Amino acid sequence: MKATKLLLAAALFTSLAALSYAGPGPDYWARMTKAAQDRAKAKTEAQAQPAAETPKDMKVCANCNCPAMKKS
Repeated sequence: MKATKLLLAAALFTSLAALSYAGPGPDYWARMTKAAQDRAKAKTEAQAQPAAETPKDMKVCANCNCPAMKKS
């Protein structure tokens, strides 16, 4: 009986120890945080740039207002 309790306690301790190390490490979280900051910075820079204007001699198509392929 004493051996059974000892084996059960050892198995429980081993499983809890194994689960405590599961998951991504700190280097993963550092990379993800840096990537998120880079994406946010790129997004704000893209929003800060003025929109490109269409040239005055270009017409837009009647279907979707995109610049037409032909100039006239």
